[in-house]
Amino acid sequence: MEYYHQCTLGNSPFEIEYLEPEKRDNVEVLSYEEIQALYYTFYYSFIGMTNRLIISLLYGAGLIVGELHKIEVDDFDFREGLLRLSKTKTKYQRDVPIFESVQSHLEEYLYNARNMMLPVNSSETHLLVTPRGNRMSKPTITFRLRK
Repeated sequence: MEYYHQCTLGNSPFEIEYLEPEKRDNVEVLSYEEIQALYYTFYYSFIGMTNRLIISLLYGAGLIVGELHKIEVDDFDFREGLLRLSKTKTKYQRDVPIFESVQSHLEEYLYNARNMMLPVNSSETHLLVTPRGNRMSKPTITFRLRK
């Protein structure tokens, strides 16, 4: 603004107000024991396996909901133990290591729940699907997290 109004430094006719960032006092971080207890609260149903995988990928792989929503089945390399994220918020591709526990939850979901929820001739490539066989939406993932 000083350049535009041809003023000397600090003599602009405009004042920019500095706003303090909001304090996040209400952020609760779960302990290791609480996360372990959370894993064991899910029943061995299609929805329970899906919820366990959601928690596992968000917590165990450090993903955000937007990244989780965009993951496709082909993004996983089980031999190398990697997840290739090509559709990220920053638009940069990155490889995320997948721990054995996360990989076991993933395999459990893929072979037991996902295949049973999809119709016989489905061409759905996204990882998370609903019990009706459709791609799971971001609000659904967020709802399951809060629940």
